[in-house]
Amino acid sequence: MAQILSPDATIADIVTKLDDPKEYLRAVFSNMHECTKKFGSARVYIGLSGEGKRPHYRIEPDRNRTVQISDAAFRDAILGRGKPNRADREDLEYMTSFTTAYNGSSHKTLKTEGGIGRNNWSNRSMTVEEIQELRESLDGKRRPI
Repeated sequence: MAQILSPDATIADIVTKLDDPKEYLRAVFSNMHECTKKFGSARVYIGLSGEGKRPHYRIEPDRNRTVQISDAAFRDAILGRGKPNRADREDLEYMTSFTTAYNGSSHKTLKTEGGIGRNNWSNRSMTVEEIQELRESLDGKRRPI
């Protein structure tokens, strides 16, 4: 059975478990940069299943709106598909306008449902700036955070 990471895990918490920390952080940073260009900010949440060697991750901008949608609509939002029911439509449209999940190995957009349920994501995130600081600490440019 796959190990489950702590519900409040961030990339900083598992950086020593990553197969290739520098490459993983480079790719995450690159994907976060795209979100930042479009929305002005970005946060990354990691998937909780597995051992933390190449966790999937979800990127979205900072937002001040709480989104409450069904679990099925959440999965569809992450995958960018589906037809929401009327009650979920507004929140789903809001969420899909900026939330993207990525495969932790290829760093390409996730296209399958496996493991993307609402409870499979960390409840803590990291900002672009925090990811950059972590990258620099691995390169010896800064003290580790």
